[in-house]
Amino acid sequence: MNNEDIHRVEVAAADMENAQYELDRATLDFNAAVATALREGEVPSVIAEAAGLDEDELLAPTKDLRENS
Repeated sequence: MNNEDIHRVEVAAADMENAQYELDRATLDFNAAVATALREGEVPSVIAEAAGLDEDELLAPTKDLRENS
């Protein structure tokens, strides 16, 4: 590999790391927004529709919490 190839790999790796960070941040923001809407009494099916998900997909991250409480 030459220096240009190595540089392209480094840049691509950095881009991937940045994209993962942004996905993680967006996931946290989404989960917080859903939790707030649920706490304020919004119907899960309405939240799911707004998110473009079915209700099971929307509530999947909280499944363990609901089953263990």
